[in-house]
Amino acid sequence: MIPLAPAPPAIVCRACPPVTLARELSASPAGTVVRVAGGVYRGNFTLGRGVTLQGEGAILDGGGSGTVLTIAGSDARISGVAIRNSGTSYVDIDAGIRVLGDRASIENVTIARSLFGIDVKSAGHVVVQGVTVDGLAQRDVPLRGDALRLFYSPSARIAGNTFRNGRDVLIWFSNGAVIEGNRISDCRYGIHVMYAKRLAIERNAVTNCEVGTYLMYATQLRIESNVFAHNRGSTGYGIALKSADDVVVRNNALVDDHAGIYLDQSPWSQGASLRVEDNLAAYNGVGLLATPATAGGVVVGNAFVDNIVQAQASGQGDLKGMTFDEGERGNYWSDYAGYDARGTGIGDAPYLAMTAFGAEAAADPRLQLLTYSPAAVAIDFAARALPAFAPSIQLVDHVPALRAPSFSDLPWPHRSGSAVPLLGFAALALGGAGAMGAISRRSGRSGLRRRRHTERTKTLTSVPIITASEVRKSYGKRLALADATFQVRGGETVALWGPNGAGKTTLLRCLLGQVSYQGSLTVAGMRPSPRIPAARVLMGYAPQSLPDFEMSVEELAVMVGALRGCDAAEIDAALAETGADQARGTAVGALSGGMKQRLNVALALLGEPPILVLDEPTAGLDRASHRSLVDMLRERKRRDKTIIFTSHDAGDVLALADRVAMMEEGRVVGVMDVDRFGPLMRRRHEEDAVWHRA
Repeated sequence: MIPLAPAPPAIVCRACPPVTLARELSASPAGTVVRVAGGVYRGNFTLGRGVTLQGEGAILDGGGSGTVLTIAGSDARISGVAIRNSGTSYVDIDAGIRVLGDRASIENVTIARSLFGIDVKSAGHVVVQGVTVDGLAQRDVPLRGDALRLFYSPSARIAGNTFRNGRDVLIWFSNGAVIEGNRISDCRYGIHVMYAKRLAIERNAVTNCEVGTYLMYATQLRIESNVFAHNRGSTGYGIALKSADDVVVRNNALVDDHAGIYLDQSPWSQGASLRVEDNLAAYNGVGLLATPATAGGVVVGNAFVDNIVQAQASGQGDLKGMTFDEGERGNYWSDYAGYDARGTGIGDAPYLAMTAFGAEAAADPRLQLLTYSPAAVAIDFAARALPAFAPSIQLVDHVPALRAPSFSDLPWPHRSGSAVPLLGFAALALGGAGAMGAISRRSGRSGLRRRRHTERTKTLTSVPIITASEVRKSYGKRLALADATFQVRGGETVALWGPNGAGKTTLLRCLLGQVSYQGSLTVAGMRPSPRIPAARVLMGYAPQSLPDFEMSVEELAVMVGALRGCDAAEIDAALAETGADQARGTAVGALSGGMKQRLNVALALLGEPPILVLDEPTAGLDRASHRSLVDMLRERKRRDKTIIFTSHDAGDVLALADRVAMMEEGRVVGVMDVDRFGPLMRRRHEEDAVWHRA
């Protein structure tokens, strides 16, 4: 009978001296399990080959010197302990844990107040799982150590960890790693890879870093089902690839990054591949940014949503060396303005990436302050109307999708709230595409042409012309509009009242279809959208101010009038009615504030649209011009014109509005008849007077 091998020894340490614990961890034979129950153990410890350290509320404290715990031998395991207070030497790479042995396992460990979190050197098949590393947040990012370092350590598994306030999660010369299900935040590079092969980066959430992930000189990479959000450093990429080959980037969300995806000569080698497919790039500075030398990649099935620039080559050049469609599969572009007359879900005309303002903003980031402003809209308008201003075409997608793909089962970060607007986006896009198909199939493209005013008014005044329900808009992390709900009946005048920043202008931009949004918003039964112009043609819009065009008043009016289908007599009448005809030959940029505002309203009146959308229409006017404009709008109101306007002038509201929508902090907090608005303003005025006298 063969005798059984003895069971591995189990050692229980309850408040034993640190020197005793150190001896047991380093000198015990393979298979020993050392259980440490409670207590703080100060010193530097070494875990020997095949030894398991199990903690039950125990803390290993390095006392500010050296590496706290070194796993020196193979097949060692550690779990359930807290580690803190390493040394501060960059030369020695003082860390919470150093791993030097193969097949080490680190699970359910917390590391705090340590220069480097976990340092793995020349150790294969290491598992790091369920670990929290909280770095030195008080230091500038470059002066922190890496939360995790893998150096010449193949086949590691890094799963389900939390890394925050470190420098990088660093994967160098380490092939075959799986990086899965981690949450990485407030670092420099969330995941930094160099000279590695056969990597899988899956289901990670990387947020608030300077760069989400940067992969350099690496091959055979799979980057799938991750979220890269709010990565806004000086280079601020969600995913960056430099000289990388055979890469698949699939089903990721890139949200509110400086650039969602950055490609620098990737693929690099002849015959190598790069596929960027089924990703969401939304609310970024640039959705896809690439060096002009980048060629050979395939970009299909993605959704590019409300990026300041959808796709752009860095510096001079374009993206025509890349492929943006395969067969009947292209990408969804939120600013696509084409049609789908056949109802196939594919635009009838190609998508061309060439926004004038976006190109300027990509070259000079300071201009991004003007994003969504009237100046930006005017620049793009001029580029479309006047070919001399048009920028070069960056890319062509021959089969642009009118329906966004669905994005599910992604690891949305819990704190940022980003998941809420983005999870609902696909449904929004699908609904919008369906509406566009119905319009184009019912009436053809000619259905969007201007009809006579009398026909439109008769149709629109019989039902609520504008209906908003829980309309919500965010710019990255900033919530600009929250659950706005109201109705405007045909022929009614509604004022939006509230302080600066209340969301009035954002609501108008949603109404005009300048931006995408969540919730339900219809104009004459149609959903306004950046790519569906049917609702927009029903509205005449006067922004808060016009840009300083060099063209004259008459030249600008003729250009806008031509786009609205107006003849010379209609243009003359609109200028005369507002008094802007007094400055026909004057350059728009040389006008006084009051005269520019008259022109602004005149342009909104061209074509007699059934709905007027006016943002602070009387701002900057002298007393006489102010009264004249209000009288003119009263006359439009008597003709059953529907008007929605913003104002800080209670007198304008009382003179024009039928009802008032009160807005605060992005919400419509109440809608009242104008008869109630006057007494409310008087009461507030009296309260202010009492406060001033106090």
